[in-house]
Amino acid sequence: VDYYMKNQIFKNKNYYMDKLYGMRLYSHYFYKNLNVKDQDPVWSLPLTSKVNLKKILLGWNSCFNNYGFFGNYQQFLQKKIQLDFLLFNPLRYQSDFDNRKKEVQIRFGSSNYRNSVGFFRKMVGKKLKRFSSNSDKINRISYFNELKNTKLILSPFGFGEINYKDFEVFITGGALMKPSMDHMITWPNLYTKETVVFHDWDFKDIDMKIEYFLDNSKSLKVIAENGQENYFTFLNNKRLFVDYFLKIVQKVI
Repeated sequence: VDYYMKNQIFKNKNYYMDKLYGMRLYSHYFYKNLNVKDQDPVWSLPLTSKVNLKKILLGWNSCFNNYGFFGNYQQFLQKKIQLDFLLFNPLRYQSDFDNRKKEVQIRFGSSNYRNSVGFFRKMVGKKLKRFSSNSDKINRISYFNELKNTKLILSPFGFGEINYKDFEVFITGGALMKPSMDHMITWPNLYTKETVVFHDWDFKDIDMKIEYFLDNSKSLKVIAENGQENYFTFLNNKRLFVDYFLKIVQKVI
């Protein structure tokens, strides 16, 4: 193998030399610091030579798709009919942020995960019940209407750090809140302090962060607007992807 391209990579590539519990850095963190264990533990297979670290290249993440309300229907039709006009980007939803009626949305699945993978979701659900009384699954129309009417939306890690819900939040114009992603690099970089509200992996600051931004709605509005603008900049400007792809090609030839 000459090169191995990933949608996200560790900022510190030496982590690829480590044996990680649950095959994820955050699973390993919970295992080492909070004694979170899986029924059938799995470990990542570490690289044995630092030479191989140079082969790991950053590709692009999964944001280049239609994650809007009509996205599922679009993909279904395109598979059946295969016409290019069906490959359209999601519509940007813009509303008066101050008039959004719901302050916090905590709605995501927490089952069907190994303990060390789903721990973020279970802990967030337990710690933040006072901010959202109902986290049950709802139909797609109600779900997107709720996103459009909510100021701050939580999207914890699941099988990976990046979730489809992240893009749904950018599309519908709310402010995205996630665990810290300082350990990784991805492209496009949609995850900065200007575009996302981050909390620590130990959850110690999550209540404080939520309360602060709910009391400072103007600051939260700026983050929401920045996140949406950044997302659609990359989604709608094809030249940015082409230029990035060409840089990758130049590295490998």
